[in-house]
Amino acid sequence: MPVPALHGVDLEAGFLELDDLGDTPLQACFDGDDDPATLAWHERALALLDALQTRARPDGLPAYDADLLGRELDLFSEWCLGRWLALDAPLGWPALRRALIDAALAQPVVTVHRDFDAMNLMVQDDRLYLIDFQDAVAGPLSYDLISLLHGRYCRFAPARRAAWVEGFRQRAVADGRLPATLSPAAFRGQVAAMAAQRALKVLGIFCRLTLRDHREGYLARLPHFLAHLEDALAELDDHDAFRAWLAETFRPALAAKLAQAGIDREASA
Repeated sequence: MPVPALHGVDLEAGFLELDDLGDTPLQACFDGDDDPATLAWHERALALLDALQTRARPDGLPAYDADLLGRELDLFSEWCLGRWLALDAPLGWPALRRALIDAALAQPVVTVHRDFDAMNLMVQDDRLYLIDFQDAVAGPLSYDLISLLHGRYCRFAPARRAAWVEGFRQRAVADGRLPATLSPAAFRGQVAAMAAQRALKVLGIFCRLTLRDHREGYLARLPHFLAHLEDALAELDDHDAFRAWLAETFRPALAAKLAQAGIDREASA
């Protein structure tokens, strides 16, 4: 796999000598969601994801199990709702939380980078390299796909995302990652559920980074991931009550809190 090569290791002293991959993360090559170069780079990143899942075995990696999935979802209710917005979780939250965990666990298990985002794909000599893979787990096949297609730098049109998801499904069936018996509609549902799980997790993480770690800039990204969450929920058949709460309670509360913090939610979305 294209990762930084190790040239010297002294763990006792705390040193590594490894490749310098330069200063060009993939997002530096983007120029708008519909730009041909942006789309072409995403195609190349999808090919790299295929290679990761078919070449890097998940044996020995920590399990992306129900406990970990649940802890990630609880970041949303604890940090985004409770600590930042002072909101109670809605009545539909426990059912949605359970459904998203079950949908993730129903997928084939592969090596999951867990942050397969443009900022962790470095471009050197017109080639993509993977970094920041220390949190890799053995988990759901669609997680890294979602990290890329619902990432922090682009929000693609539904038709564009659907075409990429279907292309990924066909390649995964052809090479044995997915069973041929899984219908395109069923796989789209799994992908949408995974996208909702990750968006909720990110909303919680960004609030925690702000409140606990005093990291700046993350609140401005919340509207972008709220939009990703709404895109994902729109593709799921159930959870009408949660969708309504999101539109009627959460979105206005988020807008008010961002305005109070002096953040332009339109510019940040």
